[in-house]
Amino acid sequence: MEEKLEAARQFMPFDALNGFRKILKQKEKIKQDKIELTDEAKEEISNILSELREEDFIKINYYSKEEYVWIEGNVKKIDHLKKQIVINNEEIRFSDILKIDTNRI
Repeated sequence: MEEKLEAARQFMPFDALNGFRKILKQKEKIKQDKIELTDEAKEEISNILSELREEDFIKINYYSKEEYVWIEGNVKKIDHLKKQIVINNEEIRFSDILKIDTNRI
């Protein structure tokens, strides 16, 4: 049994610099500047946020860690005092939202 384990180990991937590949991948990201929304775009997002209810399914494009990312899921919480929304345990500030897709027709 021990011989089989030793034989198998020779084919296991080896990362001489543990975590180095992860750091390189992070460096490959192209940093994006945050987009300044027009007053009309801000108002549109504000109107959508005011109509949302917990458990609504939505997709949000928002600014996170120097890039825009999409998240989709059910709204867990909308906090108008803190100006943030929670989707899939991710807290998103209203001011970081670029676009909201509610899939409404």
